[in-house]
Amino acid sequence: MATILSCFHKGPALFDSSTKETQKKDKPMTTMTIRSFALLALIAGCNNDPLQFQESARSDLGGAVADINSTPDLRERPDLRQTADLAGFAPDMKSAPDLLQQPDLIALPDLLPAPDLMPLPDLLATSGTLKVKDSSDTPAGTNQLMGATDRYLGVFTFCAGVFEAVQVQEVVVSWRFLGENALHIPINVRLVDMASGKPIGNAVAQFGTMVHGQDTKANLPEYGHAVFEGLTYKLPKGICMDIGVLTDFVTYEAGGFTTTGQHGVLGILGSYTNTPNKDVAVKAVGLTSGLAITPTVISNWPKVPGAYVSASIFHRTKLITSWAADTPMGVAAPGGAQVVGKFVVTNLANSGNYPSTMESLNVDLMSTLKPLTMPRVFIIYKDSLVTTPIATYTFKPGEVFAATAIKQANFTSVVFASGTSKTFYVTLDTSEAKGGDSLQVRVNGGGIRWSDGVSQGIAYMYGYLPLDWKSFIY
Repeated sequence: MATILSCFHKGPALFDSSTKETQKKDKPMTTMTIRSFALLALIAGCNNDPLQFQESARSDLGGAVADINSTPDLRERPDLRQTADLAGFAPDMKSAPDLLQQPDLIALPDLLPAPDLMPLPDLLATSGTLKVKDSSDTPAGTNQLMGATDRYLGVFTFCAGVFEAVQVQEVVVSWRFLGENALHIPINVRLVDMASGKPIGNAVAQFGTMVHGQDTKANLPEYGHAVFEGLTYKLPKGICMDIGVLTDFVTYEAGGFTTTGQHGVLGILGSYTNTPNKDVAVKAVGLTSGLAITPTVISNWPKVPGAYVSASIFHRTKLITSWAADTPMGVAAPGGAQVVGKFVVTNLANSGNYPSTMESLNVDLMSTLKPLTMPRVFIIYKDSLVTTPIATYTFKPGEVFAATAIKQANFTSVVFASGTSKTFYVTLDTSEAKGGDSLQVRVNGGGIRWSDGVSQGIAYMYGYLPLDWKSFIY
């Protein structure tokens, strides 16, 4: 079986195995068909583009190129001599003068219209591909601060196939929203090449429902779109590139809001009207063929197929937390008021100078201590250990240390001005700990409940809770 190289991913075979016997000076000879010469011309055209070759095997090729250098019309093409080892394809090209002396059988433009050959652009177009998916580097879902600037809502991966470089000409980014005026919270929407940090095309003022004069509300009433057109973003063949969506957020005042807690999630849809095989969200062309490429959007939600990233929730303030740098851990001695945690809570500066209020705090505990023989108290302090406790929780005899369950009514709320932080200490009576016992402490997701002055009982600090476990050995 002989192995040949073809420039094309699909399309009709460029070879046939037919031979014919001709008589010249009473000597039979094997000649190449027109389709075989088409192969040589096409290999010459793609020799400098080795990634476009794919191997295919055919068992009945009939002949081989034994001495290509001696072929009058081809010896001036060194790229043919460097393309591949074609030895064994045509045993004696010199013995086929009737064919070699007819340039129209070798010239590529004259060969392409032959009935059994596809036009070259059509063949190349079968190789150009583009895939779009959500990136592994996309930011995790989080609660966003109204009025914040330069925030990445998501990152998408664009991958060009190995056969042809791709130019992205248009991207329609979609925004699925829920809540009061949530469509218009992101503003100054931009595409950014994540590798270079450079913008791609021009910014779009905000998401809307009109795309190329078509109102998408009838098909997708909970979606808005930002259309980035006139792009010249190039992807080398076989390469994946990440494109981020960078936005600012409208302020609570400018948005005219009366509520907070709006939701939104970014996506690139298979169709921005959710119509199969129509209204594609990404337009691209192959840089070699110049033909349009229909992208494959790898969907992670079947209801409205598309590549979606993590969701965002919007508030006019934002609380975050972290362990203090000097929080205790490690080897410890039992004590009636052992400090088992120290952490910092911050109300990020916001455009309206709004305060945040911490409404309750609970902590997770895990321990090897046996059931208690007497009550043991867990205490929370603000600012220092010599202040009045803001909450206490008592573990009863027979209990083991586990998550606290402090109710909001038993917690002294703490108000944070915009841009300020406060430190919290937690102590626990570990008097019954024995040598070899252990204790782990953390603030879990939902462990802090807070308010932005509009919404109460906010139970999430995405990206900040849960805190890591801190461990003690006795």
